[in-house]
Formats: sequence, structure tokens, C-alpha cells
Amino acid sequence: MFSCFKNFRVRAFSIHLLISALVAILVASIIFFVWYPYPYREISGGAELFWMIVSIDVILGPLMTLVVSRPGKSFRALRFDYVVIAALQLGALGYGTWTMAQARPVHMVWENDLFRVAHVSDILPNQASLAPDGIEPYPWTGPDMIAIKLPEKGKDKEKVLFDTLNSGIFEAYNPGLWVSYEKVRDSVVKSAVPLRVILQDHPDFRDQAEQILQRNGKSEDDIVCALVVGRNFTEWTVLLNKSDALPVGYLQASLVKRGEKPASSSHKEE
Repeated sequence: MFSCFKNFRVRAFSIHLLISALVAILVASIIFFVWYPYPYREISGGAELFWMIVSIDVILGPLMTLVVSRPGKSFRALRFDYVVIAALQLGALGYGTWTMAQARPVHMVWENDLFRVAHVSDILPNQASLAPDGIEPYPWTGPDMIAIKLPEKGKDKEKVLFDTLNSGIFEAYNPGLWVSYEKVRDSVVKSAVPLRVILQDHPDFRDQAEQILQRNGKSEDDIVCALVVGRNFTEWTVLLNKSDALPVGYLQASLVKRGEKPASSSHKEE
């Protein structure tokens, strides 16, 4: 009798644990491989809250099942208990997923001389309609690369700068200034700093940089670097391919000084 009682509870616990783990893995895969791919899971942060909720969810749900599962209970009573437990689990998991969705990165924006990561919460809903055709303000398929372009006319440019200072919202978060990244690739490469110069100033990062170069089949002369600013002003360095201005890797440090002049003006490659 005791063995049957024990086996029933253990079986119910094991099945619930397996289902909970599979659901958590599925949701985590979407979040960390689609919404927060590397390096955004570090630059944008927020993963700690999600993992805390998921850990509690996966552990407490099956434990509650272990407690309520008794062979003597009617099927109706067990079904009610399981539905309540599942609802509590889904509610907690839904809250964690919703929180991550509202904070997810949506664009890495080239802003004058650096990249700034724009998140859902950074873009005002009443300005989302200002985004140009071809740029989705809040994409669900992961962050993409875009740029801003300031007005060429003096008064319009001054107004944008004044509004930016007055509102405290960075230009990268203004959909009305967004343009396709294709339009700025050449200027990005010209504004960036050669990797060779970065490694001369920061030799401690040479091993990490060389690993990135080997993975991509590139040499130092093929790569330029720019600053990436994430949430809470987290600063990393992105390594860009000179030929297309696309990232080939990242260094977890701020190695490019703001306002640093590119190779064409102050740095000469050796």
C-alpha cells in the first residue's frame, strides 16, 4: 500500500517536473536565442529576474503536485488541484516572459559615432508611427541594425538637438530619425577605429580579438571597432568587418573613447 502511494506521488511529481522543464526550455530558447541573442543578453540585462521566476516555477510546481497527489483522492479533486497549480505556474511564467518582452532589445542604432541599443521601453508608443517604411519599431524576430540621420537644414537640426536635450531621450530612440543601415555603412567604417590601433592601446585583449579573427577568417586590417552602449550605459566594443560594416564579434569592455578620431584623421595603420 505504501509503495503504491509512494510510486503514484513520485510518478506525478516526475511527469510534472518533466513538463515544466520542457516548457521552461522552450520559452527560454525563444527569449535568449531570438529576443536576446548574444551579446544582448549581457548588454541589455534582465535575465536574472527571468531565471529566478523560471527556477521557482519549475521547482515549486512539481513540489506542489507531490504534496497534493494522493491515491485516495477522487479524480475530480486531483484534476482541480492540478489545474490550479498549472494556472499558478503559467501565470508566473507568463509574467516573466511579458517582462522580458517589454524590455527586449529591438534595434542596434548607429548614432553619430557609436551604436546605441534601443529597447521596447525606450521607444515612445506615440512616436512608433514615425518609423520609415521597412523598419518595424518593435520587431519580434530579434534586434536588427539601423541608423539615424539628422536633418540637413540648420533650424531642423537645431530643433532635433534641442528636443533631445530637453526630453532626455537619445536620438537613437526617435523613430522619426531612423534610416536603413545600408545608407550609412561607409560612414560607419570611416568613423570607426582600426582594430590594430585598439590592440596597440589595449594589448590585454589581443587573445580575445585573435580568437574572433580566427573564427571569421579575418586579419586585423579587415576589422574596425566602435562603441556599443546598452542598458544602464553598459559599454562594449563591437568588431566590424570593413567590407560591410557588420559585426563579427564583441569585446566586453569600452575600448573606444567617445569622440575618438578614426584612422583616416588621427590613427595610421602600420
